Amino acid sequence: MLLTLQQHPITSMPQINVQVAIIFQKSYIEFIYKVHGDITPLEIPKPNNIKRTDNLWKHTCAEAFVTKDEAGNGYWEWNFSPSGQWQMYEFDDYRKHRTKPRITKIPEISQTRHFDTLFLRVCIPRLSKIISRLGLNMILEDKDQQLSYWALKHAAGPPDFHNADTWFVM
Repeated sequence: MLLTLQQHPITSMPQINVQVAIIFQKSYIEFIYKVHGDITPLEIPKPNNIKRTDNLWKHTCAEAFVTKDEAGNGYWEWNFSPSGQWQMYEFDDYRKHRTKPRITKIPEISQTRHFDTLFLRVCIPRLSKIISRLGLNMILEDKDQQLSYWALKHAAGPPDFHNADTWFVM
């Protein structure tokens, strides 16, 4: 499945397109984020070390919001930096009761850059058999430290990736 992300209207990152390919397997989900266009103004962290880190959304990172069950109230928020840093939070409902659950298998993160394209490949463990909705997002930082926000769709107001109304219904 290939989905195109839209830029939030409060930001301006001309000549960039963002797409995400999703591959569902029995024990994992693979995401391939593709940023295509003039990527030279972007601040893209180089691969560093894989570790769990907070506040990745303050810089270039990809995100996936995955529902925990068929009802879709509870969800996991995954953050992935091209550096290899990652984070995973669990919520019982919209922004409620955030925890950092332990997981036995950490995500696999790799990046590939070409002249005009960045690929960020991520594999996460599949923690639920039934996924009713999926939110896919990307935050891009430029060399002037300006952020642009990309999602499947945006609700009115400031960017809010936790808003399940903007997620893809499976």
